Amino acid sequence: MSQDAALTIHLRAEIEEFLYMEAELLDEWRLDEWLELFEEGAISQVLPLRDPTLGTDDSLYLIDDDYVRLKSRVQQLLNGTTYSENPFSKLRRLVSNVRAVAESPMVVRARCNFMVHRSRRGKITQYVGQCRYRLLRKGDSFRITERVVQLDQDNLSQGHLGFIL
Repeated sequence: MSQDAALTIHLRAEIEEFLYMEAELLDEWRLDEWLELFEEGAISQVLPLRDPTLGTDDSLYLIDDDYVRLKSRVQQLLNGTTYSENPFSKLRRLVSNVRAVAESPMVVRARCNFMVHRSRRGKITQYVGQCRYRLLRKGDSFRITERVVQLDQDNLSQGHLGFIL
């Protein structure tokens, strides 16, 4: 195995561990800890639903948060002021097909596929898509500077997203 291949495998393993930890924090509603994964100035977006007749210029993002708005969203969810998540849904995320490319020694672009199972008031819904990240290496881990979610469905079964994908 070449040194480049070994570095790529090592980087992917690091990114997988980071993404699994992120999924665990979200599933367990440890949103304060999840927010600590973000660099100040980071952005978090959920792109418009995929409609083959529209481009992204023709519809609004479902979520387009800067760091301040993301922090506010976390506080609202944890304070119980978001009716759609009071009490919290039961969530379980599956993360797969992780890919990572080093942009520089300190910056990594990563992406993964995901499926979120949500159980709320006797109803189970699933959300499927891809998440893309721009990560900044900090010590032996990473900080998120950009997190972009693309859902692979053409509608939201409950009409809204009250939890963090």
